Amino acid sequence: MNLSEIEEKVRLALKEIKGVLCIKILSQEEKEKILKLEQEAEKKVLYGMGKGLNTGLREILKREIIVAIANDNEFEWPPEPAIQIVCNNEVIGEEIKSPEKAKEYERQGHIVSGNLVIFRDKTQSIMSRKDFTVVFPPMSFKQLEGIDEFTDVMSASPCPPSHLFISECMNANNAPGTILVGFNIKKKG
Repeated sequence: MNLSEIEEKVRLALKEIKGVLCIKILSQEEKEKILKLEQEAEKKVLYGMGKGLNTGLREILKREIIVAIANDNEFEWPPEPAIQIVCNNEVIGEEIKSPEKAKEYERQGHIVSGNLVIFRDKTQSIMSRKDFTVVFPPMSFKQLEGIDEFTDVMSASPCPPSHLFISECMNANNAPGTILVGFNIKKKG
């Protein structure tokens, strides 16, 4: 399968999805630049909590193909949290993607602030430690998982400097969001 055939399969799979503005298969140079931007961003404190670590991006960089998708506010992100607050390798909080889930967490006694939940049984961890990491984990991407030739599909949320770089590469400078989707091509035989 060549790159133009891969890109056409991705376009067909995403053409009916609300919020997709444009797509681009990233070159090796673009992948390397994004990793460099992520590493720079990870040196900074995020949300006043701790340094960041984009484990999702690192996972998709292991894939043969990475597709950048510029999207608008109608785009439906994967259901998994795009942000986790981690302390000593333990998830103590994470992003909430639905108002229903936020209400459920509140009913259970967890601390909910905007679209973030801190788990009540982890509040002691918050009080006693200061070594938080803001993790951006890998997420699913169901829209491409059904393509027979693709395997190991996953997505990741880029940091703001990477988002700007990706948007520029795609001539989508006004896109409010970008997501990266990585996958391998199934070997025939």
